[in-house]
Amino acid sequence: MWTNRISVMALALAAPLAAQPAAGKAEQGRLMVHPTRLVLDDARPSSRLDQKAFLQNRGRSGEVLLVNGGSERCTYRVSLVNMAMGVDGVVREVPKQPGEITAENLVRYSPKQVTLEPNGTQTVRIQVRLPEGLPPGEYRSHLMFRAVPPPPPPVAETPQADAEAQGFSVKLTPIYGLTIPLIIRHGATQASTTISDLRLEPPSKPDDPAVLHLRVNRKGNRSVYGDLEVTWSPRAGLPRFVGKHNGIAIYDKVPHRDMTLGLQLPLAKDRGPGSLKIRYLDHESKLVLAEATLEI
Repeated sequence: MWTNRISVMALALAAPLAAQPAAGKAEQGRLMVHPTRLVLDDARPSSRLDQKAFLQNRGRSGEVLLVNGGSERCTYRVSLVNMAMGVDGVVREVPKQPGEITAENLVRYSPKQVTLEPNGTQTVRIQVRLPEGLPPGEYRSHLMFRAVPPPPPPVAETPQADAEAQGFSVKLTPIYGLTIPLIIRHGATQASTTISDLRLEPPSKPDDPAVLHLRVNRKGNRSVYGDLEVTWSPRAGLPRFVGKHNGIAIYDKVPHRDMTLGLQLPLAKDRGPGSLKIRYLDHESKLVLAEATLEI
């Protein structure tokens, strides 16, 4: 049996294509997508919270809801693409390697194209089909929703239009797209994380935040998805939160991810000695996946 584990994230996209969402609802122009991260796992969960979700979402399937939040009719083509993450966290479309198995090989989905009226909705349904002998592990692709531009208006046949046709002109039409990860977990999967390479960079200007550099390391046969929290503990005084970054994914096959995080620390002349405690928490359960301390 499968459980449909959904993490809701937020994304406001300004570029034509964005591949790495962060935490709430995803939106590209007029298109909104919910959820923005879909994980289908056939392993029976151990925690009570996940056990409840498992019983409520039986079956090898999942759904993604599309919403047209604009005032015009829009058409989007739905496809699956292969994307890889770098150690900087940027996700880029890459060609599949020969013999590589991704979620694209394991699912069917419909519809392949949707037309949404203003405020209209459409559900894209995903059905999982596993071949015999599939090795345990995590298999990922990205669902892409790419805008289909409307046909150009007819050109009036006038002497002016005929004169312009004698010249050369190019009209560029941006094609917007949005992607969300689709992750299939089969059999026993596990991952562990550690935090290393801590370095605090002082602010370049008095009003600028200090910047914490760190590396989150990952091992295992599955991805991790969590939140970073940083606490400042002065030797004399109470601890307080000074920085947070939600929705940090590290995909399988990526050994680590290098991060920078702005901190709202007291000025060096005012804060005195103390320590920074950095924790990487599972985004859903809030369990601590890794932690480290930096004395300053």
